[in-house]
Amino acid sequence: MTSDKDIAEKLQKEILIYKKSIKANYYLMIAAAKKFIEKQYYMDLGYDTPEEWIERVLGFGIRRLQQLSKIDQKFIECKVSEDDKIEIDWTKARLIERVMTPQNAGELIEKAKKLTVSELEDEVKKYNNGVKVDFHNPIGYIRIAYYDDNEYKTIMNGFEIAAKTTGSNSRTEQLIAMCQEFLGTYSHLAEVEKDPLKRSILERDRYMCQVPWCHRRKNLDIHEILSRARGGEVSEENSVVVCRDCHSAITDERMSVQKLSKDKWRFIKKKE
Repeated sequence: MTSDKDIAEKLQKEILIYKKSIKANYYLMIAAAKKFIEKQYYMDLGYDTPEEWIERVLGFGIRRLQQLSKIDQKFIECKVSEDDKIEIDWTKARLIERVMTPQNAGELIEKAKKLTVSELEDEVKKYNNGVKVDFHNPIGYIRIAYYDDNEYKTIMNGFEIAAKTTGSNSRTEQLIAMCQEFLGTYSHLAEVEKDPLKRSILERDRYMCQVPWCHRRKNLDIHEILSRARGGEVSEENSVVVCRDCHSAITDERMSVQKLSKDKWRFIKKKE
């Protein structure tokens, strides 16, 4: 009988084969990596978190995997064929995804096949009201890196609202105001952190929902794996940090959690 570890090792080899290609096999790698993370196969190979597996095995951060997934999702929405994906490398895909719509997808794909990256950058400008799509934007003396236009708009909207709130044109004061608002959003953790044990659990789990396909950092709860009604208690061995949505899913029995060993859990979605 094939063990989970055997399955995990086989899938990991498949992912690494896909990674060696700088072209469309990235998309195949995404699909395989998503399955690897959702099934929590990384635990079978001795990794505590998906981030650790991604960094050590794939050689890049989880942010890159999320970005690749975002591009692939846009291609799916715009009905880009697998054959077309094969002909477009990662850099070009990253460029055209930002301005792609179902209406212009075919045209952009053909341009991506024929043009160099530099030529494609100039073409993308035409789809973006003449504004160059860039990965960085200088804001005062602060240089902020962003990954797509939506992130850029979020950053600039934050500064705009902070400017109205503070009445100041200083980017520093605006940034301080945004940080204060951020801290207000997470104020519910202030009471939790007063308890040394709960604070220790939050720090252990890096203030992040431990469900592999979630990892939210907002609205966090501490879930007791063995409920208090069944004799459980809040302890490092019996507790795991999850967001409120995932906590509700566990409470409603749409998802279950199993403790595998110290600091290791397996979350399982219930089939509908």
